Parts: sequence; structure tokens; C-alpha cells
Amino acid sequence: MILVTGSTGRIGQDVAFGLVLADVQFRVLIHNGTGAEWLHWSNIETMMGDYAKPETLEPALDGVTAAFLVCRPGPDGVALETNFIDAAVRAGVKHVVKVSILGAAADATCRFQTRHFAAESVLHSSGMRATILRPNLFMQNLLNQGYSVGPPRKQTATNLDPATRISIIDTADIAEIAIAALQSEDGPSETLDLTGPVAMTQPEVYAALSAHLGRTIEYEHRAAADHLAELREAGVPVDLAEGLIEFHAWQNGGAAAGVTGDVEAKTGHPARSLDDFLKRLARKFN
Repeated sequence: MILVTGSTGRIGQDVAFGLVLADVQFRVLIHNGTGAEWLHWSNIETMMGDYAKPETLEPALDGVTAAFLVCRPGPDGVALETNFIDAAVRAGVKHVVKVSILGAAADATCRFQTRHFAAESVLHSSGMRATILRPNLFMQNLLNQGYSVGPPRKQTATNLDPATRISIIDTADIAEIAIAALQSEDGPSETLDLTGPVAMTQPEVYAALSAHLGRTIEYEHRAAADHLAELREAGVPVDLAEGLIEFHAWQNGGAAAGVTGDVEAKTGHPARSLDDFLKRLARKFN
């Protein structure tokens, strides 16, 4: 039995839907019922559970051999993932596929990266087989920015330098790799750095988006302090806002520009391009 967490989120939803299409019998862990209505398929078993309440995790993990783990990198993220990992060990789970972040390291300058690395370390020390997925920035983040709703947006702004190149990735590639890993019966633990096929600047990304929308979306650079103030004014929690500023600073150093071959090595096809992504999801932007 496979267990999928985060099945109403970006990557988890892709993983769950991919397993549905493959006609694989599996179970999803739902924190609350919101957004889970589409999961009522014949090959899906749903169970309620909460990372913060370990007693709710063991029933969901009963009989599970492989689990997909995704968790927000908040201040309590390591503790929450540890709860899940410990419960998985007690339940006899053999393999955990964990979503991490590119650049995860004990000495990273971004809190998201240090927290994910700490959770990776807990998983590695658990004795279970571990597949660690470290993806770069998601193409799907463009869907968060309101271009498909309300008055037409004319600009977007962050503290990412206009010259910074990032090998952004389609979450469909991440999910495809996760699905294959969850269904593999044996193999070594491994850590995969997952990127898109090319490193692009923010102006290049928004030029491509503009071409698909048929209207111009301009990118504007903000100083870190100004962008932080904008995030806080928009209601973004302090820890998340500060973490985003730190992550962008790391990206501005050039570390997110590399392109790896891990996607193609695991899927047998090149990583999906931004153009492929925009064509596939055109209806969500228009």
C-alpha cells in the first residue's frame, strides 16, 4: 500500500492523480476535508490525520510500504516531519519519498533549506529507504500571482535580481519521479537535485508568460527590505516572508542556475520546458 500526503497541494495532487491514472490502489492522508472532493475515486482510500498528532498517523500508515511525504518548512516543520517519520518506522514502512528543496544543507543561509536538511537527516537515520527530491523553483508558482483573475496585472515584483538565472521546474516532472519511486520495490536511498531544462531570468519568464497571455507583464526588481514590507502588508506570515527573502538572496548568488540531468535520468525524457507548461495550463491563465 502507498500513502500520499499533501494530496490537495501542488505536488501531492499531481502524485495522487498520477496514481489514479495508473490504476494503483493507494491511500491519502487528509488534514481536513477541504479541497479533497476530487479524491473520491474507487482506487483511493482517504484517512484523516495530523502531523501534530502522532496518534492519528499510525492508523493511516497501517499496512503501508511506501509513503510520499511533503510538509511546509515552517518553524515546526522538522518536528512535524519527525512525527511522521517516527510513526512510519513504528508501522513498518519500508520507503519514504520526501519533497525537500534545492540547496538543502546544514549551513544554508535560508531557513527553508536548513529545516529541510534537518528533516532529511531524520529520515536518513530512521533506517528506512529514503528518496529525497530537491526541486528548484516551481513553474506553477506563476499560478499564484493572479494573472487569471480580477483586473489584468501589468507587473510583478520580488527581490530577485533581473539578471538572476533559475532553472525553474514543472511540478509534473517532480510528481512523475515520485510516482515511479513509490512503486519501486527496492533500491538504494538517493538524493535527486531536480531542475528544469534551462536557467531563465525573471524578465525572460514574464516575457514568455506575456506572449501566452497576449498582454505585457513586466518584472520589477525590489530591494529586499521593500519586498519584505510588501509581503507583510499582503498578510504573509513573518517566518514565511523572511524565508522567501532569504531564498531569493541565495538564488541571487547564482546557486539556482545549474541544470542537472536527474529528471531525464529518472523519467527517460527531458525536463518539461516553460513553454510546454504554459501551453498545457493555458486555460488557467486565460
